[in-house]
Amino acid sequence: MEAAVAFLLFLPLVTCAVAVILLLLSALKPSKARTSGVLPLPPSPPAVLVVGPLLWLVRARNRLEPAIRELHRRHGPVLTLRFLSPRPAIFVSGRGVAHRALVQRGPAFASRPPAIAPFRVLNSGQSTVSSAPYGPLWRSLRRNLTSGILNPSRVQLFAPARRWALAALVSDLGRRSKEGGGEVAVVECFQLSMFSLLTYMCFGRRLHGRRVGEIEAVQRELFASYISFQVFAFCPAVTKRVFWRRWNKVLDIRRRQEELFLPLIRARRDRDSSVPESDNGGEEHDESLSYCYVDTLLAHQLPKEEGERALTDAEMVSLCTEFLTASVDTTVTALQWIMANLVRQPERPEFTVTMERPLRARVARRRRAAAAWI
Repeated sequence: MEAAVAFLLFLPLVTCAVAVILLLLSALKPSKARTSGVLPLPPSPPAVLVVGPLLWLVRARNRLEPAIRELHRRHGPVLTLRFLSPRPAIFVSGRGVAHRALVQRGPAFASRPPAIAPFRVLNSGQSTVSSAPYGPLWRSLRRNLTSGILNPSRVQLFAPARRWALAALVSDLGRRSKEGGGEVAVVECFQLSMFSLLTYMCFGRRLHGRRVGEIEAVQRELFASYISFQVFAFCPAVTKRVFWRRWNKVLDIRRRQEELFLPLIRARRDRDSSVPESDNGGEEHDESLSYCYVDTLLAHQLPKEEGERALTDAEMVSLCTEFLTASVDTTVTALQWIMANLVRQPERPEFTVTMERPLRARVARRRRAAAAWI
């Protein structure tokens, strides 16, 4: 018994001694950059092994952006931060540096590193446009998205969806105005309207009320959890057991995505293709579109390097998730700031607004999500 107590008391001292020795060895060891001619990483703040990354993860959940701004003032426009991942995170501040990195030297930054465990689950092994490494798979998925959905020739096909979403937005604003005495938090209306529009464009059918709310909830939960999932970058075999609730959250988000999206994908696959199209921009009699993003995924064939096969259901769920996640917040933010300028500067001649009943708009302070960082 006494031996066990002595061991428990001695263990922290041994741990601290080993940590100090490792730090000294890492400081004395010659850098690979100096010995091999590879350029060193950008400057970074000093940090203790393991403890420093943990502190950054805690800070990232609260006030990451002000902290990084302060570090940029100290260390310059390009900054290195080490979280728990074995790969450092490089933060770029300033449009000149960003333009040189992402435009003038774009090919050097075109690829993506291997994803950590949670994101391999959520993006089906990096099988999305935003996660796939630069190569045949990425080019194939990107070509499908740009030619099938983002091409100007496709704009008219989604005109019925835009008209429906706009009518729903106006109705929602009017209802909230009556309930709130004329004051409306427009960001909530914009978010609901954009999710309604994008689910219509993605799955080709109108989703009302509860279904749109469920999809929005799971997407918001995923977006808000990006930083907390970074803990699995460090020794995932251990962290999956230590943070088992967080790992179960990863699996739960994926399960809910499949429960929500797979019935819609299968319904689109099994739909009757003989329904005649109307002359109204491709809208069908059952309030579904004649063309949508899922249609392009069902018809898509991966390149020879990927086996010349069709996309699996899991990969289509991931691509639909990406379509919804990447499109909502940017548009909502732009609309929110347009409304803010309309309220603050109603006399500007370039702002022309017609409203039957003028609204008092309340623009909520925007909190940037950490996942918006590149």
